[in-house]
Amino acid sequence: MFYTGVDGRINQKIGMATSADLFQWEKVPDNPIVGPRPWSDRARGERVACRDPMVFKDEANGRYLIYYTATTEDGRACIGLAESQNLKLWADRGPTYIEEDRSYNRLESAYLCERGGRYYLFYSGKGGPNTMGSDPKSFAHFEINYLTSDDPTGRWVKPKNHVLLEQWCCASEHPVFDGTTYMFYLVYEMIDGRWRGSTLSDPKRIAWLDDGTIEINECVRDDVYRRSVFRGNCSEWVRSDDSSNRKGDHIGFRDRHEDDSAWRVVGGRIDAHCGDDGYFMSPESVGRSFAYEAEILAESDSVASLVIRSNRHASSGYLVSLDYVRGKMGIYKRSHGEPNQLIQERSADLVRGKTHKVRVVVDGEFFEIYLDGGLSIVRADATYGEGYLGLHSCGPGVHFSGLRAEEFVNAPAR
Repeated sequence: MFYTGVDGRINQKIGMATSADLFQWEKVPDNPIVGPRPWSDRARGERVACRDPMVFKDEANGRYLIYYTATTEDGRACIGLAESQNLKLWADRGPTYIEEDRSYNRLESAYLCERGGRYYLFYSGKGGPNTMGSDPKSFAHFEINYLTSDDPTGRWVKPKNHVLLEQWCCASEHPVFDGTTYMFYLVYEMIDGRWRGSTLSDPKRIAWLDDGTIEINECVRDDVYRRSVFRGNCSEWVRSDDSSNRKGDHIGFRDRHEDDSAWRVVGGRIDAHCGDDGYFMSPESVGRSFAYEAEILAESDSVASLVIRSNRHASSGYLVSLDYVRGKMGIYKRSHGEPNQLIQERSADLVRGKTHKVRVVVDGEFFEIYLDGGLSIVRADATYGEGYLGLHSCGPGVHFSGLRAEEFVNAPAR
């Protein structure tokens, strides 16, 4: 067992303990086994970084490698590396990766995976205060990243999707079970505008793509029962007009008019032709744990959204939006009488005339948002606990299809 220890001035070193039964542990005589080296910031004399050990068995080269959080002598965030033949005596190999962007001050929780002779180094990139309870705006970085290389000791390259998850996700772990690589991570919550507690994520699956990059895919437990709320049938949905705060006009199959210019239901497809904001709402609300998805095609520079946990008038709730004008995917909080509040957004490769699949998985206050199968946004927000689902369009020529929603009836407690 490898762990981090600190002295009275919070200088860090890495120790090792052994056990024959996983209950009784003894420190090895030569502890600590890895400590700050001359290339590090050890001359500061306090708060010297040498933590978060991750040991990798490099079978191809007959050795063990240990990756850890460190800082260079001139203050750059880096990942340190040491090598061993027996797990006891470790030879320093210096920093395996140095972040030249000074807006980062920590590269934490390194985790190395090997796939087909290629190496993937995951880590948490942070830039900001070192303590909890800080204002989220003071953090330039709080994210999960990865690097790739054909050598586990260096020559690391940032792939095109180098930043996997942004804003308040960190400390990913990637165990392998039955040949499948999974991913767990911490999701931090903002309470009263401050970084507070954290929650362990549900497991995700890592997809290894042919171009050498990865994708985070959903993983649903087999023992979770999923009750279909609807699947494609939108005949009972209503058009909502928030500006007048009245009930929506029913435009289902039976009584829609061909000259209706806002929403048209054509078979299993919903066409939106809204010059300004237009909402189309379901007749049934959902519980606290569910998944909601749709395929979206925009012919022009429009904004198309899934509406989550809204009231029937769409005057409150959440919007998960594809903004074709700005090339962004985002989640917004909507409150009656106020501008939509951006919770989080990130750049997305949105193509007009191409169908994009958006899937939102909600469990209590936690949102997981997938774009074309890959996890893009993770966020915690507990303002609206339940409500209706719907669609939103701002701009003409937006088409929704493949609508599907399922409640997770017996989702296990976190």
